[in-house]
Amino acid sequence: MTYGEPVTGADVVHRPFQLSNAGDLTYLRSLGERVVLTQQDLIAFHNPSYFPTREAWQAYRELTRLTLGAVDHVAFFSAHVRDDALREDLVAPSRASVVALGVDHPLGVDHPGSLPDGRAATPPAGAARLEATTPVVLCLGTDYHHKNRVFALRILAGLRAHHGWNGVLVFAGPTVAYGSSQAEEAALLAAHPELADAVLDVGAVSEAEKHWLFERSGLVVYPSVVEGFGLVPFEATAHRVPCLWAPGSSLSELLPDDAAGIAPWDARRSAEQAFTLLHDGGARARNLEVIDASATGLTWTTTAARLAEVYRAAADAPPTPRGSAEAELSAALSEDAARLVGPGGELPADVHRPLLALATHRRIAAPVFGALKLGYRVSYELRRRPQRRK
Repeated sequence: MTYGEPVTGADVVHRPFQLSNAGDLTYLRSLGERVVLTQQDLIAFHNPSYFPTREAWQAYRELTRLTLGAVDHVAFFSAHVRDDALREDLVAPSRASVVALGVDHPLGVDHPGSLPDGRAATPPAGAARLEATTPVVLCLGTDYHHKNRVFALRILAGLRAHHGWNGVLVFAGPTVAYGSSQAEEAALLAAHPELADAVLDVGAVSEAEKHWLFERSGLVVYPSVVEGFGLVPFEATAHRVPCLWAPGSSLSELLPDDAAGIAPWDARRSAEQAFTLLHDGGARARNLEVIDASATGLTWTTTAARLAEVYRAAADAPPTPRGSAEAELSAALSEDAARLVGPGGELPADVHRPLLALATHRRIAAPVFGALKLGYRVSYELRRRPQRRK
């Protein structure tokens, strides 16, 4: 077997995240007898604003419906997500299992200033603004609407207005193409110009930069309104930084609501809790103890054992009937797509995956396919010119 050659003949194939392309299911089917899929969450399934068009959102919903119905077993990070899928009638209860993540992976916290592999923690671009004595509150995650970064800004406003806090709120995480809260954040800052110097957005960060931010922060705020799991409080506590989170969704399974700290939609009360965690050593210790206790059962050994149970269940159960779901997925292919990759398709099989890799690479896909479309338009016009002269 050579590098890149697909593995075949496996008893169980596990895709550890949801499908985004109908062709992925066909590929997974070619690798083994049973297919297990992890559906991390259904956030995009419920949010049309996370797609360029309503049609794209509906296509994603249909893809999710068909694939969850076609695979042999579906794993979910939490009962919250599993129950959501059951309510939407996306999967049969007998084929749905909860497999929680482990949170005991090494983070380098035993060796401050470095990661587990020895790399040094490094400050992200823009962090030079932070003087050594500047207090920092960290909000980690993308700027999707459900991450609720606007509420983090309201907590900042409450800290400054009612408690005289003079630190900086640092946002760390990539900006998304669709469903971003950037416009709302900008509007709030425009209405409260006194906050401008107290906010620093460092964008996407590497593991080394994230490690540095945790070490530099006095508090992590996690106001997300929905999560499939929610790793951030456990990461913060592993770095011995207290965390303020919003109760609800999967976090209510993992952590006690009465210790969450964020009062839903009450920024002033949430700011009071934040100020207490920033300055009260006893409150900080209790926060860390609560999260530590909740992390006790969330080990990767437990995750591996639970996954083994899921694999055995998938292998022992009758296979999901092939046919209707796959037929619907195949029917979703346009005529042009079928001519490209169907039987006798124009694209050789050995370029399918390289092209897929290009198409899913955010930085490469746009210029490459932009050039292809431009070339097609130019050639189309050139072909039409002789006809116009006639």
